[in-house]
Amino acid sequence: MRYPEVTERDKALMCLLARGCVLRTDQALRFFDTETYGYKRLEVLQRRGCLRRFARYLQVTAKGLRLLNVDGPVLRLRQDWEWEHRARIADVYFALSNWQFQFALEVKRCNRDIYRNARFDAVISKDGRSLALYLVGEVRNSTLASLKRDWSALRAWGLSGAVVLCRHEAALSSFDAPDLLKDLNLSRLFVLPYPQGVTILNNIDRLHLEAAKLFPGFAFCPRPFADLERGSTFVTVLITNDLIKRRLLQGYIDHVREKEGRRNVIVCLESQKARFAELFPGVEIVTVSDPVTQKKGDVARAPA
Repeated sequence: MRYPEVTERDKALMCLLARGCVLRTDQALRFFDTETYGYKRLEVLQRRGCLRRFARYLQVTAKGLRLLNVDGPVLRLRQDWEWEHRARIADVYFALSNWQFQFALEVKRCNRDIYRNARFDAVISKDGRSLALYLVGEVRNSTLASLKRDWSALRAWGLSGAVVLCRHEAALSSFDAPDLLKDLNLSRLFVLPYPQGVTILNNIDRLHLEAAKLFPGFAFCPRPFADLERGSTFVTVLITNDLIKRRLLQGYIDHVREKEGRRNVIVCLESQKARFAELFPGVEIVTVSDPVTQKKGDVARAPA
């Protein structure tokens, strides 16, 4: 039986899937002008053997990879929950703008030094820095242990830090575990709620500019725990909840500040103020307004 030819939109859909993700049907339909036409094209691609369907999820097949001239394995999913997790990573891909985005599989295809079961879900890059991205749900001790194994290897993989997006806000406090950061050589470790964290990343440059405007006359600070300084005052911007910067700031407050006679100020979002007031009692906190949070499923990146 002869099937209709593969269109450019079909190829755009398969190219995204070939990069190492899974799409729900509603995500795949974004590649087509109408829902009715989209369903017809998905049926054609399945009949041609280019796409595989599992419940409401779609995955490119080995035949689809060959049609695209992609040299690499098909994404292997061994458990049912992995399908929805991979589709959620695609949600992050569609929602995250102004960052380069690579799915974990395409990163591993290019870097053979990365072990196959490395846990990160993607790599995002901006302004010359590349960060491993993790989307987590419930966080147990075993979760933290596996994350830390990954983090210990990031430098060797050419990554300077990590972003952890927590689907459950209660999980954020799990990353305050004692010794979590011990022996880690990372420059950044952002731990943020999801989806608010994606909105913060999308607006990070504007938020830092707003923070700087609150302190006219202040200059860049070369010390790693602060962003700005003037006279005896250090300003630390913690909008991304960077655990590395938090640790350095705490160390300065505990061991050095009194000797130097300096003052510290923290800048964060209004929604973060209570948390940082608890973590850094007695430190002045200045806030900037929260950006409007994107809803899960919102699209900032064109599908094709």
